[in-house]
Amino acid sequence: MPKDYVEQRAGGYDITGSRLDAGTAMEELLLIWLASQASDWINRLEWLPL
Repeated sequence: MPKDYVEQRAGGYDITGSRLDAGTAMEELLLIWLASQASDWINRLEWLPL
């Protein structure tokens, strides 16, 4: 993992917790995006079991 990415991530907020690497998290979010409609997410705040 590039050093600047690690430094940036350490200083910010990680929405996935420490269980997933960035690539896996992106793949999981892509699957959710492909399986749903934009209108499904209007005015919703959900916990996603990633």
